[in-house]
Amino acid sequence: MSPSGGHPGHACELALRLPAEALQIPVARRAVAAFCIESGLPPALVDDVKLAVTEAVTNVVLHAYDDSSEAERAFDLAARLERDALLVSVTDQGRGIGAPSENHGLGLGLRLALQLAGGIHSPAPDAAGGTRLKLRFALPA
Repeated sequence: MSPSGGHPGHACELALRLPAEALQIPVARRAVAAFCIESGLPPALVDDVKLAVTEAVTNVVLHAYDDSSEAERAFDLAARLERDALLVSVTDQGRGIGAPSENHGLGLGLRLALQLAGGIHSPAPDAAGGTRLKLRFALPA
């Protein structure tokens, strides 16, 4: 992570690879919060980003991998500032978003994350599978 001097829009990035374990959810949330705060983003936006990342990472932990998965049980969290937006992505190499999961939920977490940001989910770049959730948070003018 490289600090921006507290001015939104300066080049800075966050890149983490963490195990897809429940104990890593707060680690990811704290890391993205620190990145946002160091970048000078307003508290309300920081709260939205933390909630969206928490939901996205929780989705990975609960649904991306099963006992038959041979992929590394991990996820990548990336964030970077652009002139008018904060871009955040959560990528895993799991079963893909359409695969059935043993862990049933209400299906609201990903929907909430996508509503908080202008986001999309897409297949991960690796042909082996996985999912990349891309979130775009507009910066205040």
